[in-house]
Amino acid sequence: MFSKLVALALTLSSANALCANSCSGHGVCREHDQCTCYANWQGNDCSERTCPYAKSWGDAPYGHNSAHYYSECSSQGTCDRKTGECQCFDGYEGDACRRMKCTNDCSGHGSCRSTAETAASTSVGEFFSDTGVQLNKNVIAGKVNYGLWDTKKTRSCVCDPGFGGIDCGNMLCPRGDDPLTTEDKNGLTETYDIQEIVVGFSSSVGNRAIATVGDAAASGGSMGFGSTAQGHFTLTFTDSFGKEWTTRPIPASDRTDTEYASLDDDTYKQPTGYNAGEIQITQNTYGKVGAGAQTTQHHIRDALLSLPNGVINDVEVSMDLTGTDNVITYRVTFTGSAVSGKRSLLKCNHIGCNRDGCQPRFVGIIPTADAMCTVKGATSYNFETEGIASAATDGQTGTGEDVECSNRGLCDYSNGQCACFEGYTGESCSIQTILV
Repeated sequence: MFSKLVALALTLSSANALCANSCSGHGVCREHDQCTCYANWQGNDCSERTCPYAKSWGDAPYGHNSAHYYSECSSQGTCDRKTGECQCFDGYEGDACRRMKCTNDCSGHGSCRSTAETAASTSVGEFFSDTGVQLNKNVIAGKVNYGLWDTKKTRSCVCDPGFGGIDCGNMLCPRGDDPLTTEDKNGLTETYDIQEIVVGFSSSVGNRAIATVGDAAASGGSMGFGSTAQGHFTLTFTDSFGKEWTTRPIPASDRTDTEYASLDDDTYKQPTGYNAGEIQITQNTYGKVGAGAQTTQHHIRDALLSLPNGVINDVEVSMDLTGTDNVITYRVTFTGSAVSGKRSLLKCNHIGCNRDGCQPRFVGIIPTADAMCTVKGATSYNFETEGIASAATDGQTGTGEDVECSNRGLCDYSNGQCACFEGYTGESCSIQTILV
């Protein structure tokens, strides 16, 4: 009888046996007294947290051209089993140590970008439509897409204009043309950078004048009433450090406009009273704008030279009225020491931006669908084609130097100032003070 009671007690004891720590409340006790842990818990008693997984920075390949499978803390950190957080090794960050850190957080003078973000902003050049509208180069034919395993993992600093170095901690010095050199690397005389701006309407529209917009059209009835005002365009210049500067709005004009605006007689209809019909009146003085004031090369030059910080210290502009009747051609020659060498193409905005928040706010050339403002240099890019200037006067690449301290000084990266060699002066050491 006693032996039967002992056997029964042992049987009951075995039936009521528990898993270690009752699986810590983070799992289910199964047969053989083993815990089946809930998601993100692990260990014999399910008391340890599992840290986040991401693509491994380095692992053993599991097939031909197959590697970087998911691993805890991306193989670049240790897991704190109490908190479930990765303790990343130096140089890595993120919930699963999935990203590289940027050195010194780019020193406050840049942005930390992934390889995918950097690739999306890189191209052989800007792409424009045949009317001068800038196209989204990030999606054109997938030219700059990058989608390999590290696309959002590897990162680096993209410095603000005027700063450089791996951590953007260096202040860059002014750049200029070496005052002692007169020939390019091929032994030819250095040339200025020339760009051609064509403003008007596309050739498919014919010999059409630039439309007017603003206060009103020329006269009453079906023609409108009051005075006229033309649309505008802006030019954006990119300096040697990649910073963009946009001019004030420049009035667009017709080939038929004159140096000064002229006023013509105006005829309009005016009501004579209630239900009494209308009477036609001719205004002989200050009636309507006949020919508008032409935007000459001087307007373009003044707008470019007015950009702040002396980013363009000298430029020459000429105007060409020959050729088709629906456009005016301006040729911009960068002659200053601060704008020597190959320049990025100017960008022309003739679409305008006429809503709250725009800076500058202006009405573009109307009608927008027919207007054009194209900029061409020695080369220009239109979708997948590369345009070559037919003559140097249409556009040519500058061959002068555009180098730090003009090769005639040393840069102090702590303050961004050139220490000029003896016999040279100027913020970029581009001025020679003695004969050598």
